[in-house]
Amino acid sequence: MFTSPPVDAEFLIKEQYISLVIDFFGKHVSFFDTEEEETVSCRLKVSEDAMLHWAAEHAAIVRVTAPETLVEKIRDEIRKANELYNITGT
Repeated sequence: MFTSPPVDAEFLIKEQYISLVIDFFGKHVSFFDTEEEETVSCRLKVSEDAMLHWAAEHAAIVRVTAPETLVEKIRDEIRKANELYNITGT
């Protein structure tokens, strides 16, 4: 569905959402413990567009940490959504 070049993506997510990650990305995800309680780090090679859209859809529960270019694209998407819904920072 997404044809952008693959990137080595990393993100953090609460352990309770691991099944959501596996449902979308399949078995190609590596999971690592973190110092944050009940949070795992996930790594995979994935289409940048797929990761961008998935992360934006799940922005309330996932934080992409790498690559930085993808993090910036996600920030831009969230800014656009904030403007569309007239959300201001508090």
